[in-house]
Amino acid sequence: MNKKVDLSQENAIVATVMPPVAYSVTDKALADLALKYADVPDANTPEGMEEIKEGLRELVPLRTGIEKARKLLKADSLDYGRKVDDEAKRITASLTSIEKPYADAKQAVKDEEERVAEEKQLAELRRTELIEARLGELNAMGENLINAPVDALTLRLEEIESIVMSEDNFEEYFDTAKEVQIAVRDAVSTALISRREMDEQKAEQKERQRLQDEQQARLDAQQAEIDKQALEAKEAREKEKSEQQARRDALEREEREAKERRESEERERQQLKEKAEAERKEAEAKVEAERVAKEAKEKEEEDKRLADIAEKKRLKDLRPEAENLRAFVQELLAYHSDMARPLVKDDSLREVLSTFDDDIVKAVERVLDKTE
Repeated sequence: MNKKVDLSQENAIVATVMPPVAYSVTDKALADLALKYADVPDANTPEGMEEIKEGLRELVPLRTGIEKARKLLKADSLDYGRKVDDEAKRITASLTSIEKPYADAKQAVKDEEERVAEEKQLAELRRTELIEARLGELNAMGENLINAPVDALTLRLEEIESIVMSEDNFEEYFDTAKEVQIAVRDAVSTALISRREMDEQKAEQKERQRLQDEQQARLDAQQAEIDKQALEAKEAREKEKSEQQARRDALEREEREAKERRESEERERQQLKEKAEAERKEAEAKVEAERVAKEAKEKEEEDKRLADIAEKKRLKDLRPEAENLRAFVQELLAYHSDMARPLVKDDSLREVLSTFDDDIVKAVERVLDKTE
């Protein structure tokens, strides 16, 4: 193996002595300034505001000067710090590349040991789970015994007694398995005895109940016959009573229906009388309405005929004037059509002229239409 290289912490650190930090404002100057400006003037007065401005004119340049000096003094140390970090990263990367194969070899052995241990643990877990499952199956044979029938309990007891117990199947749990088998066998045997006794008791109780049911059936039949005879006698009495009541009800119903028929016939006669009177009045009103409508129509036709005669006479009287007016507007339309239009460049004026021409044409058409 190679000789060990001495790279202890003492040898890896290089000490660097930094110069003391000094600014132009000394502690004595700070104390003098604190004493000088201990009392703050009243800024609400002109004199006080002037003193505050004068103080700031001295203090602000000192403070900003210190900040500028701080940045200037720190510039070299920041650059040195970056160089220290870069060199440390370079050396650490080289050391890591040398160290990694050793660390990987160590981790591979550790991983293999953990894998073997995990496989061994899983195998032990599967073994114990298998044995516990067998014990669980054995225990389950002693469950649900309360309501099980005799045949099922007998079969289960035979299955338990037929199980061959061996240390290969239960290993360190062999003694426990034998105890479970004995306990389950005893439980099933006890349940079987109890079930047989219970079945015998049920059979005896069933037989007693059958005899009681037969006796009760005979008593019920005798009572039923007595009840039947009493019921038939009661029904005969009620039937006679009901028939008498039915005869009385029928007589009363016939008298009531006869009265209702008389009253109904009287109402029908009155309704027919009222209906005839209403129809008579309706017929008279209809005749009167038709007469009034006929007279109104005849008057309307006569008024229309007289109006037509008057209109024809009026038109005949106006014919010479109408023909003169038609001739005038036709001549005016022809003159208007032949008339030379003035030259107009403005759009609004051209629109006015066009509207004027349209109005003349429409006016002439209206006159011609009225004088036909």
